[in-house]
Amino acid sequence: MTEDRIITYTEDQRDALEIFRAKTFDEGNDSLHPKRFDPDGFRGQIWLAYVDDVVVSISAAEISHYTEENNVIRKCRYHILKAHRHGRYGFRFLRKMMNWGKEQDYKLLYWTHDVRNVPLNALYQRKRTYAFTQDNEYFHQWPYTLLNFETDKLFKTGDVYQFMYSIKIDPVFQWQPLQGKHIIYLDHGGDMSKIDQYIERK
Repeated sequence: MTEDRIITYTEDQRDALEIFRAKTFDEGNDSLHPKRFDPDGFRGQIWLAYVDDVVVSISAAEISHYTEENNVIRKCRYHILKAHRHGRYGFRFLRKMMNWGKEQDYKLLYWTHDVRNVPLNALYQRKRTYAFTQDNEYFHQWPYTLLNFETDKLFKTGDVYQFMYSIKIDPVFQWQPLQGKHIIYLDHGGDMSKIDQYIERK
């Protein structure tokens, strides 16, 4: 019988993580490149999904250095090996992150995604669900039901503009990250024409 589990990363899992990292390179993902991601020096928490004794997915919550906030965490480094894309690990990681964030007294969790990736943004903005009906239950369960599309903000790294999505860990927290190198306040409402106009003016 196949054993499917998600556990918190510890240093004794480094070899298993490195095998997984190499597989992500084969799939064209460089977000886990050693120059960009050191699991043993990471400021936050990392989770690994195993099928039997093999790592098939990873995700992490890092202290938000991009917004210079010590009470906010950012969901990042998420990858699922192609053969395991129907495991819905993203939803399951999210629950782990929310529980950990509450234990550590963080106030909010957020993540970002390229504004040009229409299919994934449509999921996050509740414009579509999965084609497989039995998988759609996650969209109606905690904590995904708390997901907020930040329609007045954009996130920027390099030349890439990204939508921002957040979930409050502390329900009374009011998130107002400072505008700067990575945070842009723009009342776009998800309208790509407004974003394109903004980019053209820059």
